[in-house]
Amino acid sequence: MNSHKNAPLTPKGREAMVRSVVEGGLSKADAAFQFNTTPKTVAK
Repeated sequence: MNSHKNAPLTPKGREAMVRSVVEGGLSKADAAFQFNTTPKTVAK
């Protein structure tokens, strides 16, 4: 996957976002705010 160095949702970033919801108990809206994306993106 080609992504620039400041891309917020690299594979590692997506993993961290998913873990924050699944293991950390964050809501999708809270995770979206924390990772500077939308709740719809978190739901994907």
